[in-house]
Amino acid sequence: MLGLDIVQVTTNWALLQISTSEPAIVQIDCATTCGVSQFVVNSNEWKNIHTLLIPNLQPGTRYYFMVTMTDNLGNVTYDENNGNCYTFMTRSENQFNLWMMSDTREKPQRFIAKQD
Repeated sequence: MLGLDIVQVTTNWALLQISTSEPAIVQIDCATTCGVSQFVVNSNEWKNIHTLLIPNLQPGTRYYFMVTMTDNLGNVTYDENNGNCYTFMTRSENQFNLWMMSDTREKPQRFIAKQD
């Protein structure tokens, strides 16, 4: 795997982008415990950059995932972050984004605020 980017996480879904060095099919095994597969998301397309949506998640929950890549020769590469699994946490229902910008030439800064 060349790259993994957690593009966006909401209360009930996450969007991941995975890049590979050659065309491959990508599978994500996801669960609330590392090393377990509660549900699977597949790319089902031979390409180098995969954007995968993981739907039907629970708010305020930590999820762990592992990535399996298969190239067109059938070679399988399994990446579980050295046994630690990759992870993200969905937002709780009372969180929202706050964007701040002091100068239009600068990249906006994102903060996650919690509403009381």
